[in-house]
Amino acid sequence: MMNTIPVTSLAELQRQIAVLPPPTVGGVRLFRGQTTDYQTIYSSFGRIRATRPASESFDVFMRHLFIKSSVLSVVGDLLKLPQLSPVDIRVSAAEFVLAEALVQHYGYQTRYVDVTPSLDVALWFATHRFEGRMDTRIGNAPPYRLTFPAWYTPAVEPGVIYVIDAWPWDGKSGFKEGDYIDLLAIAPEGEIRPRRQVGGVLYAPSADLYHLVRAKFEIRFPWDHSEKPWDTEVLFPGPHEDRIYRTLLEAPFFRTVRKIGDGEETVYRRACTLPEYGRTPDDQEGTARYRSYDRALKPTLYHRWLRRNLDRLTANPNWSLLRAGFEQAVPIMLQRPHILFSLHRGGLVAPPPEPPPVAPPFNNFFLEYPPEDFALGYDETRMRRGYWCFWFSPTNFMLQSFGTAAGAPAGAEIQQYEWQSVRGLVQTHGPPLMGSYVTGPLDLIRMTTAGLLRLVPPGNLGDDYWELTTTERFWPELGNWTDLV
Repeated sequence: MMNTIPVTSLAELQRQIAVLPPPTVGGVRLFRGQTTDYQTIYSSFGRIRATRPASESFDVFMRHLFIKSSVLSVVGDLLKLPQLSPVDIRVSAAEFVLAEALVQHYGYQTRYVDVTPSLDVALWFATHRFEGRMDTRIGNAPPYRLTFPAWYTPAVEPGVIYVIDAWPWDGKSGFKEGDYIDLLAIAPEGEIRPRRQVGGVLYAPSADLYHLVRAKFEIRFPWDHSEKPWDTEVLFPGPHEDRIYRTLLEAPFFRTVRKIGDGEETVYRRACTLPEYGRTPDDQEGTARYRSYDRALKPTLYHRWLRRNLDRLTANPNWSLLRAGFEQAVPIMLQRPHILFSLHRGGLVAPPPEPPPVAPPFNNFFLEYPPEDFALGYDETRMRRGYWCFWFSPTNFMLQSFGTAAGAPAGAEIQQYEWQSVRGLVQTHGPPLMGSYVTGPLDLIRMTTAGLLRLVPPGNLGDDYWELTTTERFWPELGNWTDLV
Protein backbone atom coordinates (compact mmCIF):
# COMPACT_ATOMS: atom_id res chain seq x y z
CA MET A 1 0.00 0.00 0.00
CA MET A 2 1.31 3.44 -0.91
CA ASN A 3 2.18 5.72 1.97
CA THR A 4 0.37 9.05 2.27
CA ILE A 5 2.68 12.00 2.95
CA PRO A 6 1.09 14.68 5.18
CA VAL A 7 1.95 18.29 4.30
CA THR A 8 1.04 21.37 6.33
CA SER A 9 1.95 24.17 3.91
CA LEU A 10 2.08 24.90 0.21
CA ALA A 11 5.83 25.38 0.36
CA GLU A 12 6.27 21.93 1.90
CA LEU A 13 4.06 20.38 -0.78
CA GLN A 14 6.11 22.02 -3.52
CA ARG A 15 9.39 20.84 -1.96
CA GLN A 16 8.16 17.27 -1.66
CA ILE A 17 7.02 17.18 -5.29
CA ALA A 18 10.30 18.70 -6.49
CA VAL A 19 12.35 15.78 -5.08
CA LEU A 20 10.21 13.06 -6.67
CA PRO A 21 11.84 11.08 -9.51
CA PRO A 22 10.86 12.61 -12.88
CA PRO A 23 8.43 10.78 -15.15
CA THR A 24 9.78 8.35 -17.72
CA VAL A 25 11.12 9.99 -20.87
CA GLY A 26 8.12 10.82 -23.05
CA GLY A 27 5.72 10.73 -20.11
CA VAL A 28 3.92 13.63 -18.48
CA ARG A 29 3.43 14.55 -14.81
CA LEU A 30 -0.11 15.30 -13.72
CA PHE A 31 -2.09 16.03 -10.56
CA ARG A 32 -5.53 15.18 -9.28
CA GLY A 33 -7.07 16.73 -6.17
CA GLN A 34 -9.85 15.06 -4.15
CA THR A 35 -11.36 15.64 -0.73
CA THR A 36 -11.26 11.89 0.01
CA ASP A 37 -8.61 9.24 -0.66
CA TYR A 38 -10.61 6.35 -2.13
CA GLN A 39 -7.43 4.49 -3.14
CA THR A 40 -9.02 3.86 -6.53
CA ILE A 41 -9.29 6.03 -9.63
CA TYR A 42 -12.26 5.05 -11.78
CA SER A 43 -14.04 7.15 -14.35
CA SER A 44 -17.72 7.70 -13.54
CA PHE A 45 -18.64 5.30 -16.34
CA GLY A 46 -15.98 2.80 -15.28
CA ARG A 47 -17.38 2.84 -11.74
CA ILE A 48 -20.85 2.09 -13.09
CA ARG A 49 -19.48 -0.79 -15.16
CA ALA A 50 -17.68 -2.19 -12.11
CA THR A 51 -20.58 -1.91 -9.66
CA ARG A 52 -23.88 -1.90 -11.54
CA PRO A 53 -25.72 -4.42 -13.76
CA ALA A 54 -24.67 -4.56 -17.42
CA SER A 55 -28.07 -3.27 -18.53
CA GLU A 56 -27.63 -0.10 -16.46
CA SER A 57 -24.12 0.61 -17.76
CA PHE A 58 -25.36 0.10 -21.34
CA ASP A 59 -28.18 2.57 -20.73
CA VAL A 60 -25.67 5.16 -19.45
CA PHE A 61 -23.47 4.49 -22.49
CA MET A 62 -26.40 5.13 -24.83
CA ARG A 63 -27.34 8.40 -23.12
CA HIS A 64 -23.72 9.45 -23.30
CA LEU A 65 -23.59 8.78 -27.06
CA PHE A 66 -26.66 10.96 -27.59
CA ILE A 67 -24.92 13.79 -25.77
CA LYS A 68 -21.56 13.30 -27.47
CA SER A 69 -23.26 13.31 -30.87
CA SER A 70 -24.73 16.72 -30.11
CA VAL A 71 -21.49 18.12 -28.68
CA LEU A 72 -19.70 17.17 -31.90
CA SER A 73 -21.82 19.74 -33.71
CA VAL A 74 -20.76 22.37 -31.15
CA VAL A 75 -17.10 21.43 -31.68
CA GLY A 76 -17.64 21.73 -35.42
CA ASP A 77 -19.11 25.21 -35.07
CA LEU A 78 -16.48 26.46 -32.60
CA LEU A 79 -13.50 25.11 -34.54
CA LYS A 80 -15.07 25.91 -37.92
CA LEU A 81 -14.48 22.39 -39.17
CA PRO A 82 -14.84 21.88 -42.94
CA GLN A 83 -18.21 20.78 -44.27
CA LEU A 84 -18.25 17.56 -46.30
CA SER A 85 -21.91 18.08 -47.16
CA PRO A 86 -24.70 20.31 -45.86
CA VAL A 87 -25.25 17.83 -43.00
CA ASP A 88 -21.75 16.37 -42.45
CA ILE A 89 -18.51 17.78 -41.06
CA ARG A 90 -14.95 16.47 -41.19
CA VAL A 91 -14.05 15.29 -37.70
CA SER A 92 -10.59 14.11 -36.70
CA ALA A 93 -9.94 11.63 -33.91
CA ALA A 94 -8.75 14.52 -31.73
CA GLU A 95 -11.99 16.44 -32.23
CA PHE A 96 -14.01 13.33 -31.45
CA VAL A 97 -12.07 13.02 -28.19
CA LEU A 98 -12.63 16.71 -27.49
CA ALA A 99 -16.39 16.26 -27.74
CA GLU A 100 -16.41 13.48 -25.16
CA ALA A 101 -13.89 15.23 -22.90
CA LEU A 102 -15.99 18.40 -22.94
CA VAL A 103 -18.98 16.40 -21.74
CA GLN A 104 -16.76 15.10 -18.92
CA HIS A 105 -15.50 18.55 -17.98
CA TYR A 106 -19.01 19.98 -17.78
CA GLY A 107 -20.21 17.35 -15.34
CA TYR A 108 -21.64 14.31 -17.13
CA GLN A 109 -20.67 10.64 -16.80
CA THR A 110 -17.97 9.59 -19.27
CA ARG A 111 -15.06 7.18 -19.67
CA TYR A 112 -12.51 9.82 -18.61
CA VAL A 113 -10.91 10.97 -15.36
CA ASP A 114 -10.13 14.67 -14.83
CA VAL A 115 -6.46 15.53 -14.23
CA THR A 116 -4.36 18.65 -14.64
CA PRO A 117 -0.70 19.63 -14.98
CA SER A 118 -1.48 22.56 -12.62
CA LEU A 119 -0.71 21.95 -8.94
CA ASP A 120 -2.80 25.00 -8.02
CA VAL A 121 -5.92 23.58 -9.69
CA ALA A 122 -5.43 20.20 -8.03
CA LEU A 123 -4.99 21.93 -4.66
CA TRP A 124 -8.27 23.81 -5.08
CA PHE A 125 -10.17 20.56 -5.67
CA ALA A 126 -8.41 18.90 -2.73
CA THR A 127 -9.58 21.67 -0.42
CA HIS A 128 -13.15 22.18 -1.70
CA ARG A 129 -16.02 19.73 -1.43
CA PHE A 130 -18.62 19.35 -4.18
CA GLU A 131 -22.24 19.47 -3.05
CA GLY A 132 -25.43 19.41 -5.07
CA ARG A 133 -29.11 18.54 -5.23
CA MET A 134 -29.73 16.32 -8.23
CA ASP A 135 -33.25 16.34 -9.70
CA THR A 136 -34.41 19.46 -7.89
CA ARG A 137 -37.95 20.30 -8.97
CA ILE A 138 -38.60 23.67 -10.61
CA GLY A 139 -42.08 25.01 -11.26
CA ASN A 140 -45.30 25.84 -9.48
CA ALA A 141 -47.19 22.66 -10.38
CA PRO A 142 -46.51 19.25 -11.95
CA PRO A 143 -45.10 18.19 -14.29
CA TYR A 144 -41.96 19.82 -12.85
CA ARG A 145 -38.65 20.56 -14.55
CA LEU A 146 -35.71 18.72 -13.00
CA THR A 147 -32.47 20.64 -12.48
CA PHE A 148 -29.18 20.17 -10.65
CA PRO A 149 -28.10 23.11 -8.44
CA ALA A 150 -24.52 22.63 -7.19
CA TRP A 151 -21.84 24.48 -5.26
CA TYR A 152 -18.43 23.99 -3.64
CA THR A 153 -17.67 24.57 0.04
CA PRO A 154 -14.30 24.58 1.86
CA ALA A 155 -13.47 21.04 2.96
CA VAL A 156 -13.34 20.37 6.71
CA GLU A 157 -11.25 17.19 6.59
CA PRO A 158 -7.81 16.96 4.92
CA GLY A 159 -7.94 16.28 1.20
CA VAL A 160 -5.48 14.43 -1.01
CA ILE A 161 -3.42 15.23 -4.11
CA TYR A 162 -2.30 12.38 -6.34
CA VAL A 163 0.87 12.77 -8.39
CA ILE A 164 0.28 10.80 -11.59
CA ASP A 165 2.67 9.91 -14.40
CA ALA A 166 1.02 9.00 -17.69
CA TRP A 167 1.70 8.65 -21.40
CA PRO A 168 0.23 11.31 -23.71
CA TRP A 169 -2.13 10.18 -26.45
CA ASP A 170 -0.61 10.54 -29.91
CA GLY A 171 -3.69 12.37 -31.24
CA LYS A 172 -4.33 9.89 -34.03
CA SER A 173 -4.75 6.26 -33.03
CA GLY A 174 -7.21 4.59 -30.72
CA PHE A 175 -6.78 4.93 -26.98
CA LYS A 176 -5.16 2.72 -24.40
CA GLU A 177 -6.24 2.62 -20.77
CA GLY A 178 -4.53 5.49 -18.98
CA ASP A 179 -3.69 7.60 -22.05
CA TYR A 180 -3.54 11.33 -21.25
CA ILE A 181 -5.36 13.82 -23.48
CA ASP A 182 -4.33 17.47 -23.13
CA LEU A 183 -7.52 19.45 -23.69
CA LEU A 184 -5.71 22.77 -24.06
CA ALA A 185 -4.09 21.51 -27.24
CA ILE A 186 -7.42 20.82 -28.93
CA ALA A 187 -10.03 22.98 -27.16
CA PRO A 188 -11.55 26.14 -28.68
CA GLU A 189 -10.19 29.49 -27.54
CA GLY A 190 -12.07 31.67 -25.07
CA GLU A 191 -13.26 31.66 -21.49
CA ILE A 192 -14.26 28.03 -21.22
CA ARG A 193 -13.98 25.64 -18.30
CA PRO A 194 -11.18 23.38 -19.66
CA ARG A 195 -8.90 26.40 -20.07
CA ARG A 196 -9.69 27.82 -16.64
CA GLN A 197 -8.95 24.43 -15.07
CA VAL A 198 -5.87 23.76 -17.27
CA GLY A 199 -7.80 20.66 -18.12
CA GLY A 200 -6.76 17.23 -19.21
CA VAL A 201 -8.26 13.75 -18.96
CA LEU A 202 -7.14 10.14 -18.64
CA TYR A 203 -8.91 7.48 -20.68
CA ALA A 204 -10.46 4.98 -18.26
CA PRO A 205 -13.40 3.06 -19.76
CA SER A 206 -13.23 0.26 -17.19
CA ALA A 207 -9.89 -0.09 -15.40
CA ASP A 208 -8.79 1.38 -12.07
CA LEU A 209 -5.96 3.86 -12.81
CA TYR A 210 -4.68 4.00 -9.25
CA HIS A 211 -1.51 2.17 -10.40
CA LEU A 212 -0.47 5.39 -12.22
CA VAL A 213 -0.14 7.25 -8.89
CA ARG A 214 3.50 7.91 -8.04
CA ALA A 215 2.93 9.75 -4.76
CA LYS A 216 0.04 11.10 -2.73
CA PHE A 217 -0.09 13.94 -0.26
CA GLU A 218 -2.57 14.59 2.53
CA ILE A 219 -3.38 18.31 2.46
CA ARG A 220 -3.47 19.59 6.04
CA PHE A 221 -3.74 23.27 5.23
CA PRO A 222 -6.57 25.40 3.78
CA TRP A 223 -6.80 26.88 0.31
CA ASP A 224 -6.14 30.35 1.77
CA HIS A 225 -2.45 29.43 2.08
CA SER A 226 -2.20 29.60 -1.72
CA GLU A 227 -2.95 33.36 -1.52
CA LYS A 228 -5.05 33.06 -4.69
CA PRO A 229 -8.51 34.68 -4.53
CA TRP A 230 -10.21 31.83 -6.39
CA ASP A 231 -13.84 30.91 -5.93
CA THR A 232 -16.17 28.59 -7.82
CA GLU A 233 -16.72 31.10 -10.64
CA VAL A 234 -12.99 31.25 -11.40
CA LEU A 235 -12.74 27.54 -12.23
CA PHE A 236 -16.36 27.19 -13.33
CA PRO A 237 -17.12 30.30 -15.40
CA GLY A 238 -20.85 30.92 -15.73
CA PRO A 239 -22.85 30.67 -18.94
CA HIS A 240 -22.54 34.43 -19.48
CA GLU A 241 -18.78 33.85 -20.03
CA ASP A 242 -18.51 30.23 -21.17
CA ARG A 243 -20.16 29.73 -24.55
CA ILE A 244 -19.90 25.93 -24.39
CA TYR A 245 -21.63 25.85 -21.01
CA ARG A 246 -24.27 28.25 -22.32
CA THR A 247 -24.95 25.99 -25.32
CA LEU A 248 -25.25 22.94 -23.10
CA LEU A 249 -27.69 24.74 -20.80
CA GLU A 250 -29.86 25.61 -23.79
CA ALA A 251 -30.55 21.93 -24.33
CA PRO A 252 -34.34 21.70 -24.33
CA PHE A 253 -36.41 20.10 -21.59
CA PHE A 254 -38.66 17.33 -22.87
CA ARG A 255 -41.54 15.47 -21.29
CA THR A 256 -40.68 12.03 -19.92
CA VAL A 257 -41.44 9.66 -17.05
CA ARG A 258 -39.17 8.72 -14.14
CA LYS A 259 -39.61 6.07 -11.49
CA ILE A 260 -40.34 7.20 -7.93
CA GLY A 261 -40.37 4.33 -5.44
CA ASP A 262 -42.99 1.88 -6.71
CA GLY A 263 -44.64 4.49 -8.93
CA GLU A 264 -43.90 6.92 -11.74
CA GLU A 265 -43.85 10.68 -12.17
CA THR A 266 -44.21 12.72 -15.35
CA VAL A 267 -41.45 15.34 -15.48
CA TYR A 268 -39.54 17.58 -17.85
CA ARG A 269 -35.79 17.06 -18.04
CA ARG A 270 -32.86 17.70 -20.37
CA ALA A 271 -31.12 14.88 -22.18
CA CYS A 272 -27.98 16.07 -20.39
CA THR A 273 -28.64 17.28 -16.85
CA LEU A 274 -25.58 19.31 -15.82
CA PRO A 275 -24.64 20.90 -12.49
CA GLU A 276 -25.73 24.55 -12.31
CA TYR A 277 -23.06 26.15 -10.13
CA GLY A 278 -23.90 28.86 -7.62
CA ARG A 279 -22.03 30.48 -4.75
CA THR A 280 -24.18 28.90 -2.03
CA PRO A 281 -27.11 26.46 -1.69
CA ASP A 282 -29.47 29.44 -1.56
CA ASP A 283 -28.01 31.51 -4.39
CA GLN A 284 -31.34 32.82 -5.69
CA GLU A 285 -29.71 35.29 -8.08
CA GLY A 286 -27.67 32.51 -9.67
CA THR A 287 -30.72 30.24 -9.90
CA ALA A 288 -32.71 32.95 -11.68
CA ARG A 289 -29.86 33.46 -14.13
CA TYR A 290 -29.83 29.77 -15.02
CA ARG A 291 -33.58 29.73 -15.60
CA SER A 292 -33.12 32.30 -18.37
CA TYR A 293 -31.49 29.54 -20.45
CA ASP A 294 -34.38 27.09 -20.11
CA ARG A 295 -35.89 25.91 -23.38
CA ALA A 296 -38.56 23.34 -24.21
CA LEU A 297 -38.69 20.72 -26.95
CA LYS A 298 -42.23 21.02 -28.23
CA PRO A 299 -43.80 18.71 -29.06
CA THR A 300 -42.03 15.80 -27.39
CA LEU A 301 -43.42 13.32 -29.94
CA TYR A 302 -43.25 15.08 -33.29
CA HIS A 303 -45.03 12.88 -35.85
CA ARG A 304 -48.20 12.57 -33.80
CA TRP A 305 -48.32 16.38 -33.49
CA LEU A 306 -47.45 16.83 -37.16
CA ARG A 307 -50.35 14.68 -38.27
CA ARG A 308 -52.74 16.80 -36.20
CA ASN A 309 -51.35 20.02 -37.68
CA LEU A 310 -50.90 19.23 -41.38
CA ASP A 311 -53.22 22.08 -42.30
CA ARG A 312 -50.67 24.48 -40.76
CA LEU A 313 -47.67 22.91 -42.51
CA THR A 314 -45.26 25.30 -44.22
CA ALA A 315 -43.94 23.55 -47.32
CA ASN A 316 -43.76 23.73 -51.12
CA PRO A 317 -47.27 24.49 -52.50
CA ASN A 318 -47.13 21.25 -54.49
CA TRP A 319 -46.84 19.25 -51.28
CA SER A 320 -50.62 18.92 -51.16
CA LEU A 321 -50.31 16.43 -54.03
CA LEU A 322 -48.23 14.18 -51.75
CA ARG A 323 -50.31 14.54 -48.59
CA ALA A 324 -52.31 11.36 -49.08
CA GLY A 325 -49.09 9.35 -49.33
CA PHE A 326 -47.64 11.05 -46.27
CA GLU A 327 -50.72 10.23 -44.20
CA GLN A 328 -50.08 6.54 -44.92
CA ALA A 329 -46.44 6.69 -43.73
CA VAL A 330 -45.56 4.48 -40.77
CA PRO A 331 -43.90 6.46 -37.93
CA ILE A 332 -40.68 4.88 -36.65
CA MET A 333 -38.79 6.21 -33.63
CA LEU A 334 -35.02 5.71 -33.92
CA GLN A 335 -34.04 4.64 -30.40
CA ARG A 336 -30.29 4.90 -30.93
CA PRO A 337 -27.96 7.92 -31.34
CA HIS A 338 -27.64 9.11 -34.91
CA ILE A 339 -23.86 9.19 -34.47
CA LEU A 340 -23.80 5.39 -34.81
CA PHE A 341 -24.98 5.65 -38.39
CA SER A 342 -23.26 8.81 -39.63
CA LEU A 343 -19.69 8.68 -38.26
CA HIS A 344 -17.08 7.29 -40.63
CA ARG A 345 -13.32 7.58 -41.04
CA GLY A 346 -11.98 8.97 -44.28
CA GLY A 347 -14.84 11.30 -45.20
CA LEU A 348 -18.22 10.60 -46.69
CA VAL A 349 -19.34 7.06 -47.40
CA ALA A 350 -20.42 6.48 -50.99
CA PRO A 351 -24.01 5.37 -51.55
CA PRO A 352 -24.42 1.62 -52.08
CA PRO A 353 -24.08 0.47 -55.69
CA GLU A 354 -27.48 -1.19 -55.53
CA PRO A 355 -30.69 -0.31 -53.69
CA PRO A 356 -31.47 -2.21 -50.48
CA PRO A 357 -34.36 -4.67 -50.48
CA VAL A 358 -37.34 -2.57 -49.44
CA ALA A 359 -40.34 -4.14 -47.72
CA PRO A 360 -43.06 -2.65 -45.49
CA PRO A 361 -42.90 -0.53 -43.45
CA PHE A 362 -39.76 0.85 -45.13
CA ASN A 363 -41.52 1.50 -48.45
CA ASN A 364 -43.26 4.48 -46.80
CA PHE A 365 -42.07 5.58 -43.36
CA PHE A 366 -41.41 8.64 -41.23
CA LEU A 367 -38.24 8.33 -39.17
CA GLU A 368 -38.32 10.46 -36.02
CA TYR A 369 -35.27 11.30 -33.92
CA PRO A 370 -35.86 10.67 -30.20
CA PRO A 371 -35.97 13.59 -27.74
CA GLU A 372 -32.62 12.42 -26.31
CA ASP A 373 -31.04 13.36 -29.65
CA PHE A 374 -31.47 17.03 -28.68
CA ALA A 375 -28.87 17.13 -25.94
CA LEU A 376 -28.18 20.64 -27.22
CA GLY A 377 -30.56 23.36 -28.29
CA TYR A 378 -32.99 22.45 -31.06
CA ASP A 379 -32.17 24.59 -34.09
CA GLU A 380 -35.28 25.12 -36.20
CA THR A 381 -33.20 26.07 -39.25
CA ARG A 382 -31.73 22.55 -39.45
CA MET A 383 -35.10 20.74 -39.80
CA ARG A 384 -33.99 17.96 -37.51
CA ARG A 385 -37.09 16.39 -35.98
CA GLY A 386 -37.38 13.65 -38.60
CA TYR A 387 -37.71 12.80 -42.27
CA TRP A 388 -40.18 11.12 -44.60
CA CYS A 389 -38.91 8.40 -46.94
CA PHE A 390 -41.20 7.18 -49.73
CA TRP A 391 -40.31 4.66 -52.44
CA PHE A 392 -41.93 5.16 -55.85
CA SER A 393 -40.29 1.97 -57.15
CA PRO A 394 -37.51 -0.43 -56.05
CA THR A 395 -34.92 2.00 -57.48
CA ASN A 396 -36.53 5.41 -56.99
CA PHE A 397 -37.26 7.16 -53.68
CA MET A 398 -37.73 10.58 -52.11
CA LEU A 399 -36.68 12.17 -48.83
CA GLN A 400 -38.14 15.18 -47.03
CA SER A 401 -36.88 16.59 -43.73
CA PHE A 402 -39.29 18.08 -41.18
CA GLY A 403 -39.02 20.41 -38.22
CA THR A 404 -40.76 23.42 -36.72
CA ALA A 405 -40.87 27.11 -37.49
CA ALA A 406 -42.47 29.63 -35.12
CA GLY A 407 -44.42 26.87 -33.40
CA ALA A 408 -45.84 25.39 -36.61
CA PRO A 409 -44.71 22.33 -38.61
CA ALA A 410 -42.37 22.95 -41.52
CA GLY A 411 -41.20 20.73 -44.36
CA ALA A 412 -37.99 21.20 -46.33
CA GLU A 413 -37.77 20.90 -50.08
CA ILE A 414 -38.12 17.37 -51.40
CA GLN A 415 -35.09 15.47 -52.71
CA GLN A 416 -35.60 12.60 -55.14
CA TYR A 417 -33.02 9.91 -55.92
CA GLU A 418 -32.72 7.10 -58.43
CA TRP A 419 -30.31 4.27 -59.21
CA GLN A 420 -29.21 4.41 -62.84
CA SER A 421 -27.45 1.60 -64.66
CA VAL A 422 -24.20 3.47 -65.34
CA ARG A 423 -24.04 6.29 -62.80
CA GLY A 424 -25.35 4.50 -59.73
CA LEU A 425 -27.39 6.56 -57.25
CA VAL A 426 -28.05 10.09 -58.52
CA GLN A 427 -30.21 12.92 -57.31
CA THR A 428 -32.92 13.76 -59.81
CA HIS A 429 -34.89 16.48 -58.01
CA GLY A 430 -34.49 19.15 -55.36
CA PRO A 431 -31.61 21.13 -53.87
CA PRO A 432 -28.35 19.09 -53.95
CA LEU A 433 -28.09 17.04 -50.79
CA MET A 434 -26.08 13.84 -50.44
CA GLY A 435 -23.85 12.53 -47.62
CA SER A 436 -25.33 10.85 -44.54
CA TYR A 437 -28.70 12.49 -45.27
CA VAL A 438 -29.06 9.89 -48.04
CA THR A 439 -26.91 7.00 -46.81
CA GLY A 440 -28.50 7.15 -43.34
CA PRO A 441 -31.97 5.86 -44.26
CA LEU A 442 -30.49 3.39 -46.74
CA ASP A 443 -28.21 2.02 -44.00
CA LEU A 444 -31.14 1.67 -41.60
CA ILE A 445 -33.07 -0.38 -44.15
CA ARG A 446 -30.03 -2.52 -45.01
CA MET A 447 -29.08 -3.18 -41.38
CA THR A 448 -32.65 -4.11 -40.42
CA THR A 449 -32.78 -6.60 -43.29
CA ALA A 450 -29.41 -8.02 -42.17
CA GLY A 451 -30.59 -8.42 -38.57
CA LEU A 452 -28.31 -5.73 -37.09
CA LEU A 453 -31.32 -3.56 -36.22
CA ARG A 454 -34.73 -4.63 -34.99
CA LEU A 455 -38.16 -3.12 -35.51
CA VAL A 456 -40.24 -3.21 -32.33
CA PRO A 457 -44.03 -3.19 -32.90
CA PRO A 458 -46.10 -0.34 -31.48
CA GLY A 459 -46.66 -0.36 -27.74
CA ASN A 460 -44.15 1.61 -25.69
CA LEU A 461 -44.97 4.96 -27.33
CA GLY A 462 -48.62 4.27 -28.05
CA ASP A 463 -50.36 2.32 -30.76
CA ASP A 464 -48.90 4.28 -33.69
CA TYR A 465 -45.09 4.39 -33.30
CA TRP A 466 -42.80 1.54 -34.25
CA GLU A 467 -39.33 1.65 -32.66
CA LEU A 468 -35.99 0.89 -34.31
CA THR A 469 -33.20 -0.36 -32.07
CA THR A 470 -29.98 -2.38 -32.23
CA THR A 471 -29.47 -6.10 -31.81
CA GLU A 472 -26.43 -7.85 -30.35
CA ARG A 473 -25.16 -8.41 -33.89
CA PHE A 474 -24.89 -4.66 -34.50
CA TRP A 475 -22.01 -3.93 -32.14
CA PRO A 476 -19.34 -6.28 -33.58
CA GLU A 477 -20.03 -4.73 -37.00
CA LEU A 478 -20.19 -1.13 -35.83
CA GLY A 479 -17.49 0.01 -38.22
CA ASN A 480 -14.02 1.49 -38.20
CA TRP A 481 -14.74 4.03 -35.44
CA THR A 482 -15.22 1.24 -32.88
CA ASP A 483 -12.02 2.16 -31.03
CA LEU A 484 -13.36 5.66 -30.38
CA VAL A 485 -17.06 5.01 -29.81
